[in-house]
Amino acid sequence: MNYLSEPEIEHRMERKYVTSLDQERHVEGILALHPGIFKEHYPPRVINSLYFDSPNFHHFMENRDGESLRIKARIRWYGSMFGAVEKPAMELKGKNGGAMWKERYRLAPFRFEQGFSKTSIDSALQLAQLPDQTMFDLKRLGPTLALQYRRKYYLSSCGRFRITIDSQMLYVGVNQLTNSFLGIEHDRESLVIELKYGIDDEEDAVQVANGIPFRLSRNSKYVNGIAKVYVF
Repeated sequence: MNYLSEPEIEHRMERKYVTSLDQERHVEGILALHPGIFKEHYPPRVINSLYFDSPNFHHFMENRDGESLRIKARIRWYGSMFGAVEKPAMELKGKNGGAMWKERYRLAPFRFEQGFSKTSIDSALQLAQLPDQTMFDLKRLGPTLALQYRRKYYLSSCGRFRITIDSQMLYVGVNQLTNSFLGIEHDRESLVIELKYGIDDEEDAVQVANGIPFRLSRNSKYVNGIAKVYVF
């Protein structure tokens, strides 16, 4: 069965802000009074990501060092982190300065648990019929980190600006050689706010961002998780 012959491709801009979890009610109040009239437009849900990287953690280094052109490879799904993964998707996410692009491929189900089979993930990638070059690149990578967090979704009244609020981050290190878990770390203190919009909306986004009273951040959940689980 072919799950998706063509990728979903998205291009957008992002601005990230980080504050503490005890500010969540305050942030929601700010959005309620924001001139953009942000309202919750999707029920909160739990997101899981399984990140892939080279043996020398090249993607981690790129993102940690803030390289202008950088990429992340991950499988994303919703709900429980462990056990049967019913509707996974492979996502290749790249950034060039402030601009972001993402390719998304639907995958076949697999299981994620202690001692999980890398072969089952490879099979899911094969069924997705990824481009030859993409598949070649992914074969040189292995799983390094599993991440889970809770996300809330907001949309402006004009429909051009989205804001997400992430909390309750859980990081699980993954050994590339044995497909086993290295350790579990929690971040129950941080609140990550992301403003997302189209590339053509940069001018108006300045006004939207002016109503968000937090400092811009280069926050990367993948970088944070690797730094917590591994020793560099």
